[in-house]
Amino acid sequence: MRVNPYRASIASVALVRTDRRGSVGVMFGLLAPLLVLTAAFGIDVTAWYRDAQHLQGLADRTAVSAGPLWSSGDRAEALEVVAALVEVDGQAVVIDHAGAVKSGQWASRRDAFEITLSGRQQYLLAGLFGPSRQTAHAVAIKSQLVA
Repeated sequence: MRVNPYRASIASVALVRTDRRGSVGVMFGLLAPLLVLTAAFGIDVTAWYRDAQHLQGLADRTAVSAGPLWSSGDRAEALEVVAALVEVDGQAVVIDHAGAVKSGQWASRRDAFEITLSGRQQYLLAGLFGPSRQTAHAVAIKSQLVA
């Protein structure tokens, strides 16, 4: 008996089209990487936001702590307080600027103290887009945070 190959191929295609076994496995295999990347991106964004808030809190604390010393004229002690607070924090933070306000509405005030901190953090997916550098800025007059 001779089998027509054309008819056999049409029959096998029809069987594949109507057979639904394994479709969930295929869909899971296609969607699993997307779900994993979405979860990793969510974790990365959360970590970035947490680190940014921590850096801003450190800038605020140092400005409020060094502000009264700066206002009273003890400039060297104010800078020592800033260095000590950044060191105690224990993270890789760089003091970009600490001292008199350079620009803005508080630049005319000699008793205003400004600090700018920056830090680099390592993230899983953010590294794909380049190094992540965060910056925080705070201005204090005496012991009051103004910016």
